[in-house]
Amino acid sequence: MSKLALLVGVSEYTQGLNPLPAATKDVEAIQRVLLHPEMGNFDSVQPLINPEPLAMQEAIENLFANRQRDDLVLLFFSGHGIKDSSGKLYFATRLTRKTSQGELVKATAVPASFVHDIMSNSRSRHQVIILDCCFSGAFAENLLAKDDGSINVKNQLGGEGRVVLTSSTSTQYSFEQKGTELSIYTQYLVEGIETGAADSNSDGAIAVDELHNYAKQRVQETVPAMKPEIYAVKEGFKILLVKAGIRDPQRRYQKEVERVLTDGNIFPPDRRYLDELSSQLGISQVEANYIEIAVLEAYKNYQNNLEQYKQILLGHIQRESTLSDITRHKLNQFIERWELKYEDVLLIENQIRQQLKVASIAEKPSNSVPTFNAKTSNIRSQPRSSNSWVGVVIIFIALSFPLTVGWVIFRFVTSIFPEISIQQEPEITKTEYEAVKYGMTYAEVVKIIGSPGTEDGGSQLSSDTTITYYKWKKGFSEPNVTMTFKNNRLIHKGTWW
Repeated sequence: MSKLALLVGVSEYTQGLNPLPAATKDVEAIQRVLLHPEMGNFDSVQPLINPEPLAMQEAIENLFANRQRDDLVLLFFSGHGIKDSSGKLYFATRLTRKTSQGELVKATAVPASFVHDIMSNSRSRHQVIILDCCFSGAFAENLLAKDDGSINVKNQLGGEGRVVLTSSTSTQYSFEQKGTELSIYTQYLVEGIETGAADSNSDGAIAVDELHNYAKQRVQETVPAMKPEIYAVKEGFKILLVKAGIRDPQRRYQKEVERVLTDGNIFPPDRRYLDELSSQLGISQVEANYIEIAVLEAYKNYQNNLEQYKQILLGHIQRESTLSDITRHKLNQFIERWELKYEDVLLIENQIRQQLKVASIAEKPSNSVPTFNAKTSNIRSQPRSSNSWVGVVIIFIALSFPLTVGWVIFRFVTSIFPEISIQQEPEITKTEYEAVKYGMTYAEVVKIIGSPGTEDGGSQLSSDTTITYYKWKKGFSEPNVTMTFKNNRLIHKGTWW
């Protein structure tokens, strides 16, 4: 089995296309990890910088030609992705240009259909394509958009034993971030390999899906609008691409501490895992403690920023029934400045709106009672007189007396025969509340409390992320309890007034 790669980076373009200085840096970074004997260990890695169309086509054809079935072949492209008027994808070269009407001159670019044909004719059944180029989307402040367009990547590049990684979906831009040398997606691909943080199952090897999942998570923490995607057929997801690097053991340990930290705590099973990992990485106990303290401090700062955002948002929602564009813009500035995660922001908004909804339902006007005016046949409000209050009290006593007697008898009977008692609203004691810990499943929480909660709504953040809310009535002198579960794991507990 041979491992071969072609890395194409196009940073220089003719008039009409923005230069992309990060593209060549992307190639250098990917080449470094693929050639490293303890990581990629590829047999051949060919960089191709700022090629002309014919040279790029020939290099791609040579990459896939004369391969064996078990050979692993990787094609990486960093540059402009452009669509034609029919929506077909082209990879831009240094000669790529458009007409005065804005139409792509197709002869100056490499069509994705050409790449598809070459790959389909190859005997290799382990093919990986990484496209750090944009297809369409929106522009973000302080980010350089590479291009726009709308294409179907899976239809144009999918195939048996093949996996395609893209830095953004067909409705978004791919970005370079100012102040960094690499494109965002490539930056986290390299980070995941070099630190070993992408090795999610800790088996020492990084499959294509593990690498993509790590890069996707990191990208969306930085630019929530970007949604990297992966397209694979059959065994494509589980193609083992590289070994997990440990060139920076401290960085690897830091990433793992960040991953297992839950609400500022490290659970015993994770504690044992971290102790074993620090030993494997050759990190002393002092170094491990220092790293954990730094991670915990960063976590506390993040939580403080999240709480500040919550208070600011609550104040605006109480003043504005619908948030204005100016308010939204200001809130987005706080989100970017504090690097808040999209799912955390959405969770806060849902919590606040649920809280205000409950509060509005609880408010009931009691200053007047409706009376009927025979002359106007309309209901209107009049102040309650003392005589009317006396009448109300008399009627209430008359009606409630038999009910009170009946309730006393019922409580006496149920104290002797508890099996006939009625189901009461689920309650939680203070001891039970304090025994519930973050990270528990809903079933574990119910086991501690002794009764299921009342479901109080929820939301589907994405195909693999679900938020659900439950509430219990408190059996002690506090408001009701609400608990929030993300994918059936407790991430928040608190009280509603």
